[in-house]
Amino acid sequence: MARGRTGEPDVPPELVGLGLATLDHLVVVDDFDRPAGSLRVKAFDIQGGGMTATALVAASRLGLRTELLGVVGSGRIGDWILAGLREEGVGVERMRRHEGADGPLVLVFVDGRTGERRFQSGMWFDSEGPLPLDPHALDGASCLLVDGIWPVAAAEAAREARSRGAKVVADLSGVEGRAQEVARNADFLIVDEGCARRVAGCDDPALACRKLVEEGPEVAVATLGARGCVWATRSGEEGRLGAFRVDVVDTTGAGDCFHGAFCVGVVRGWGLERTIKFASAAAALKCRRLGGRSGLPRLAEVEAFMREARA
Repeated sequence: MARGRTGEPDVPPELVGLGLATLDHLVVVDDFDRPAGSLRVKAFDIQGGGMTATALVAASRLGLRTELLGVVGSGRIGDWILAGLREEGVGVERMRRHEGADGPLVLVFVDGRTGERRFQSGMWFDSEGPLPLDPHALDGASCLLVDGIWPVAAAEAAREARSRGAKVVADLSGVEGRAQEVARNADFLIVDEGCARRVAGCDDPALACRKLVEEGPEVAVATLGARGCVWATRSGEEGRLGAFRVDVVDTTGAGDCFHGAFCVGVVRGWGLERTIKFASAAAALKCRRLGGRSGLPRLAEVEAFMREARA
């Protein structure tokens, strides 16, 4: 069950996510090109992170009831991760704790000039994710979001979701190996630029999307950062959208915000183009603040931004 901010039981979640939740330590430095010893720290913050966790926080702020399935450590870091999700209205009742370990934790170094970032993972632990799946985890949900951190669990959850008539959105940085089964069981497959380049064998994300829909998804989207995104459908439709312009502070979590906002469109039954524009606008707004969580916008903010962009 999803729970509201008061902690009282609520109606079942509209969106269930299966994937990574972390605690991010964000360090803004003046210039990645400087020698390590001369880097100056311009800002520092600690926020919740992780692909699916951040996407669910985005979707929660945009009006969906959400719940996360995943694993965190049994120590203080795991406590902080779960507390942050609860504060955002994300259900965590089915989250599992890894005994004898803490984390996961991620160091995020941000270039103060460009907003681009580099990641260093820490306090990681081996896990198969939330297996075996709780048979009631998808009760009432109309959409499942998965990432590639636990592909076996993600594929199992995707098959179960589709058997129930729910839509599956997959956020993958690769479609090789075990991730192939996740991609085949997704209705909407969203990949990053690096994955698109490997799939196409060249820098042609539109070609990558056409290839990806041949493998099973109804829709494939490639997100390209400042270059926007491209997509293709199994029925032969294709599209491209440039990125919305904002003053970029930090791009951490922008892709995750896109995925969460995309799921809002799926749950609400919007058309594909409207869904992609909405997700792109939300992701752009996130980039105006440091960290993957602090900049995630509310629904009214995205709607106002889109009206202004059309003016």
